[in-house]
Amino acid sequence: MGKIRVSCLWAVCLASVVSRPVFLYAQKAPPAVSPRRESEQALKKQLPAGYQSGNVPSRMVELEPIPVQSQRSQRGLRRVGVRRTLPPGIWNGVKAETAAGGATMYRIQGRSPGARGIRLHFTYFSVGSGSVWVYAHPAQDQAHKLVFGPYTDQGPFHDGTFWTGTVQSDSVIVEFDEPAAHGESQPFSPFRMDSLAHQWSAYSVAPSDSTAASC
Repeated sequence: MGKIRVSCLWAVCLASVVSRPVFLYAQKAPPAVSPRRESEQALKKQLPAGYQSGNVPSRMVELEPIPVQSQRSQRGLRRVGVRRTLPPGIWNGVKAETAAGGATMYRIQGRSPGARGIRLHFTYFSVGSGSVWVYAHPAQDQAHKLVFGPYTDQGPFHDGTFWTGTVQSDSVIVEFDEPAAHGESQPFSPFRMDSLAHQWSAYSVAPSDSTAASC
């Protein structure tokens, strides 16, 4: 009898728990944006002066192609990209251009053959009220979706080190705009670009290190 009463008691408790209503709370979803509306919003975004001019920078930095064997899977894991070191002094000798509004800008174009996406890594970033932009050539981006910036002051995390957004192309243009009231232009850039993430998949993540989270 004792065992039967215990079993019945557990059955009553279980039925009580099962019969209680369970409430699920969904997160509020952001309003849907149609592709046409998204395109219109992109066209209204702020654009760098060099991007609007449509001209190609005079300085081109092109890295060597990556050997095919470097793209093969290792230990069963598919490689989605590789971090590539940029040569030092790539901004040396870059000529200043005068943008609309009187601002001075410096621009270079970098290319990593075979990449589907490129991200740049900045260090010692300190541009004050100036701004840095990273974007694809306007001819490849008529919807203005591959424009990242402006990066100002000491970057988005205020520590001078960060990864840019991914430009889905094998080439990228970097533009440094000095403010119009800056005075005499500097023959150098107040930051360093030490490496880039060459991505074989346009949506892969940046190389994992202590700065990769600053994207």
